Amino acid sequence: FPDHYLHHFTFEENILEAESGCSIIALAVAAKEKALCNLEFASGIPGTVGGCIFMNAGAYKMEMCDIVEEVQVLRDGELVWLNKLDMGFSYRHSILKEHPDWIVTKVRFRLGYGDKDEIAEVMASRRERRLATQPLDKPCAGSTFKNPKEVPAWEAIEKVGMRGVRIGGAQVSEKHANFLINAGDATSHDVKALIQVIQTKVKEEYDIDLVTEVEQFTWKKEEMTLSTPTK
Repeated sequence: FPDHYLHHFTFEENILEAESGCSIIALAVAAKEKALCNLEFASGIPGTVGGCIFMNAGAYKMEMCDIVEEVQVLRDGELVWLNKLDMGFSYRHSILKEHPDWIVTKVRFRLGYGDKDEIAEVMASRRERRLATQPLDKPCAGSTFKNPKEVPAWEAIEKVGMRGVRIGGAQVSEKHANFLINAGDATSHDVKALIQVIQTKVKEEYDIDLVTEVEQFTWKKEEMTLSTPTK
């Protein structure tokens, strides 16, 4: 791959072709400069194109699948293009989760035409909203759980009294209950234990299975032991 980073992108009218290592925030800014819209929703997502496609990232009632035309993947040693239907997109899901050996290399997005100043205003207002409602000043991995159909994840977590609860250095954010922050020297065990406590309480209280949105690598339930949460 060129210079090993896969961070190049080009525009051809309203088609944005970006390599998988590109920052999705940088692409949203670049699209704004060309008065191209529909990427505003991603202007606050701290991830790469490849990661966003993998999980069909979204915000403000839009997702990657709303603007994706094609995805190029390295599959069985060959570069192939997959269309939107091939990608099997759904809420925070794509076919890539079923094929961890496939590697996203490039994506084509179809954007809309808009007004540069209006796009900038939308991006600025959403940034202000994120700063006001999410603990972006603290170390965290973003939203911890997917929103179940019954109720937003943060609301279920708050209703079972978990807002502000801490295990070791991991804490449920006071600002947004679906964010787990590192309140000081948190270990992976602290985070895993806190996730399990939240899932257990929400299941017992509302019979809702909270599914993690963050990707968990080499986490085995049999290795997890519950720690005592504190306020």
